[in-house]
Amino acid sequence: MLNYFTSKFGHFMNNALEMINWQARMEGAETVSQMIEALSILINAALDRTDEHTVPLYSELEVADAYFFFIEQRFSGRVSIEKNFDDSLLEWH
Repeated sequence: MLNYFTSKFGHFMNNALEMINWQARMEGAETVSQMIEALSILINAALDRTDEHTVPLYSELEVADAYFFFIEQRFSGRVSIEKNFDDSLLEWH
């Protein structure tokens, strides 16, 4: 039952965020749109919508980037985040 609820909740949240995102874009609120996209990535990661126990590095980096986006917004220029890695590792599980 919990899996059923989680999958329905995730689907609902994605649809709701997509509608809010389109409204933000139509109103020219690009920063709000970026925040919604980052939040969607974080919610999907938190709900763990796959049965995989490992994910490629690029998936983890997408989640990290979404989190770092909020950190950068919160501290507006007072924090700098730098990533340095070999691109050949992106498919690594």
